[in-house]
Amino acid sequence: MLIQTVHSVTDKPGFQAACDAVDEMPQGIRLAGFFASKDHSTVTCVWSAESAAALRAFVDPRVGATATTAYIELDEEKSTVPEVQEAKSSEAPRQVTGDALALHALGKQLAAQQKSQEALGVFVANAALHPEEWFVEAGLARGYAAVGDFGQAAAHMKVALDHAPAKRRGHVGQLLARLEHRESLN
Repeated sequence: MLIQTVHSVTDKPGFQAACDAVDEMPQGIRLAGFFASKDHSTVTCVWSAESAAALRAFVDPRVGATATTAYIELDEEKSTVPEVQEAKSSEAPRQVTGDALALHALGKQLAAQQKSQEALGVFVANAALHPEEWFVEAGLARGYAAVGDFGQAAAHMKVALDHAPAKRRGHVGQLLARLEHRESLN
């Protein structure tokens, strides 16, 4: 089962120390990826675990005093982020960092290279790290279009259109029209 944790961090040094102190994951629990907000007040993780209760039993004793944590069961069938697909492997999780425009450009580059899953992963990470930027929704639209999910792509492009600055709305509207006709943006 895939589970997302959203940690509202109240003690940043304590939270980091608690995370650094984890030497080994117990059997049946694997960290697939994590994303931190710029100020590290929110950390979002994606896990593979037998149950939310099992994950809570592992996480809460370690970070409970340093953060308030929400546990959300994810739809494994609809998860296309590469880190999620690799959750059961023994590889270490990959941390995605960078500014919003650089990540957006990286996602577009990966999509243009037909690396659709990787592109979507970058766009999802960018949205988690930079939710305040309107163009991360356009990035999510590009990512979902790259993997063939035009319904999700159009929905995200509509959000981008609603929040885009006036000078960008014409272009974003054209991209939305292409998605509604199931045309690739890459």
